[in-house]
Amino acid sequence: MRLYPYIVSLIVLIAVIWPVSWPLYRDSFPLSNYPMFSRKLPDPTVRLQYALGIAADGTRHHLPPKLIANEEVLQARVHLARTVARGGANELCRQIAQRLAETRAPGGAFADVVEVRIVTGTHHAVDYLRSLGHPAKRQSDEQAKRQSAGQSKKQHETIHSQCDVTAAPRIEERS
Repeated sequence: MRLYPYIVSLIVLIAVIWPVSWPLYRDSFPLSNYPMFSRKLPDPTVRLQYALGIAADGTRHHLPPKLIANEEVLQARVHLARTVARGGANELCRQIAQRLAETRAPGGAFADVVEVRIVTGTHHAVDYLRSLGHPAKRQSDEQAKRQSAGQSKKQHETIHSQCDVTAAPRIEERS
């Protein structure tokens, strides 16, 4: 019976070491060499659709998921991407502007936003998370352009729609 623990230990040890022998790009559950972390990405750019609120002074605010679709981040992201893909960015922009106009309080978050933009941005993933995508760091359009100019040429934004928050038409609830 003393042989049983040694055999189990050997099997576990082999199972843990086995993924080291795999090719770099192979990934398999439950054993993995975690290629998403263990190799350098050939092109670390990310393309995302997002909603921006633009203040009168040009400051850019990344609008929260609640204004786009609901509280769920991934659902709002998918809703935004699908809406842009099917050509509905103008209508979604008007809806976001209306929600923003109805929910903002004087002196509160987004009180200075006068315009909503639906944008597709292509960014270097690491740089985006370090600077442009950081929610606590607000930038004007000019600051964002200057920063993008100093980085990869692959980074840019395409505006699909923009609408004025103060002139947002009233949205009727559908039953």
